[in-house]
Amino acid sequence: MSNSILSFKTAYLQAVAKSWEDEVFAKEFHEKGEENILTFLEQHSGSPKDFISPWENLVINFLDDESHTLYWDPIQTGRWVGNDDRLTIFLPEDPGLDNRVEGLAQYNFIFPSFMGKVKSDMQLLFNDKEQIEFIDYLVSKGIKIPTILTLGETDMDLLSFSAVMLRTIALYWDDPCFKEEILNADGDHSDKAPVLSKFFGFSNPWNFAINFKECKTFILNKDDDSEFDYPANVISLGKPRKPQVPEGVKGAQGIYPIALAAYNDDGKSYPFTCC
Repeated sequence: MSNSILSFKTAYLQAVAKSWEDEVFAKEFHEKGEENILTFLEQHSGSPKDFISPWENLVINFLDDESHTLYWDPIQTGRWVGNDDRLTIFLPEDPGLDNRVEGLAQYNFIFPSFMGKVKSDMQLLFNDKEQIEFIDYLVSKGIKIPTILTLGETDMDLLSFSAVMLRTIALYWDDPCFKEEILNADGDHSDKAPVLSKFFGFSNPWNFAINFKECKTFILNKDDDSEFDYPANVISLGKPRKPQVPEGVKGAQGIYPIALAAYNDDGKSYPFTCC
């Protein structure tokens, strides 16, 4: 598991645990988490250290559909139960036949994995103003800027999907029938992993549905590699509700730790939720 995912899961698990003990916090966590859990964690973390989102082009939020709520079932299944999470990927506009090779290369630079690039050490250590001041200071002193401060690392365990993404985009630009089949219309959240399997032999290793959305403003310009102009992919999670105490068990003191441990008992198919 990459350090970026681990840092998120650590802060996220702390928030989940607190939401089971504090109803006011739980309400805010669930409501604001429907917009962006990463932003919420940046504002509410602090133990053992402040959380800073490591991704440049990623939103992680809660699904607002109650049918996606997760609940702990220690009796019948012995695990957390709920519908799959969802990954929404925004596809870029066709840059034109003559520019498709450069366009794909630029897309791969922006999204080496579907989570986007990981922020550089500079971005994690300093805010925007401090970054500019620090770079200006190094330049004024004639000090060469270390590459490690300006380049982010990639989530290596997610790179294999990027090859499928490049093939998907290339065919999306070239084949109108494939474009129609791969896109999710507004309100349609059907899983497109079977389409990827049909065309590319892709076997989805994660327990979430994959959605693709058209994005008219996602323009690949080979002369402008600014990440801030591009949409963020979205990982949407079910809300882990406070575990119910089984009949015959006194109190929740012994139940919550067991339920939290089960939620954190992740496998490769659950890289985002902890369950």
